[in-house]
Amino acid sequence: MSLNDLLLPSGRPEPDLVLEFEIDTERNPDIENVARALLGWSEAVKTAVATISPHASVTLELVAVEDGSQRFKQALRIVEDTLAAIEEGGQEYPLLWGHAKTLLACIAGAIVVNQVTPDARIPDDQMRVFEEMRDALEGDPRMEGPRRDFFEPLQEEPAITYVEVFRGNEAVPIYSIPRSDFAYKAGFFQINEDLAPEQEDERHYTWDVVLIRPVLVGKERRWTFSREGLEFSALMTDPAVLEAIRSKTLRIPFAEGVMMKVELTVKERFDGTKWVPIGQTRKVVRVLSPRVVLPPPGSLFAKPDGPEKPNQT
Repeated sequence: MSLNDLLLPSGRPEPDLVLEFEIDTERNPDIENVARALLGWSEAVKTAVATISPHASVTLELVAVEDGSQRFKQALRIVEDTLAAIEEGGQEYPLLWGHAKTLLACIAGAIVVNQVTPDARIPDDQMRVFEEMRDALEGDPRMEGPRRDFFEPLQEEPAITYVEVFRGNEAVPIYSIPRSDFAYKAGFFQINEDLAPEQEDERHYTWDVVLIRPVLVGKERRWTFSREGLEFSALMTDPAVLEAIRSKTLRIPFAEGVMMKVELTVKERFDGTKWVPIGQTRKVVRVLSPRVVLPPPGSLFAKPDGPEKPNQT
């Protein structure tokens, strides 16, 4: 029995939308990252539907998963109560509800490029309906969280190089997003329209890194790390790590190849369109994993048999 039989044992209707993750041929994606991205995508679609029609109730179903690929065919399902309301003319967007491919293509644009592009198949006399829907989707701040939940696991998964969205069984994608855009889509580089060009700011990140070269002295020094295959250096400023090195109580073998999760800051300059990191400004302010825990005060230099007695005169 195939996965498709388990998904829809009663049949395989034609998909309204296809979401495809293009995979690096030399890597395999982490299934948890793929699952998180799909959950974020589903939530983003439902949020978009709620934005354009608050009383609608829909589900997004997988109608096929092609063997040996990360290609997910989906169909928009309208629950019975919503379908009855459409038939009675009670929905705000009857044309789009009657054409799931058109609706989902518009929603996909709101998710992956934050822009809703008109479908050439929308009649001229229905463009007002489309324009109202576009304004609602592009102006709703509730879309930001689900969009971030979709792109963040993709950014964390180095095996995924592209995300492409297809309408139904069409061969040419309507949207194609390269990996280089994932970080911006996930909100790692938020652009504030009120910021003047060349303005600087200190920004905070939490990264999974590989330690390349530590400097095991109890002072702030630049350590070398690797993230997604790219090496960088950062000033180690975590007071717990530095104190443990100074007091020789460091029980964690900080050595080449150790996996770490670090909280760091970096100064970035806004050039008018995006944030650009300023060289040599990264600082590791906290090592989250492996965590360095200092002994309680007073226990660092205590002898096994108790405190040293004063000299007797």
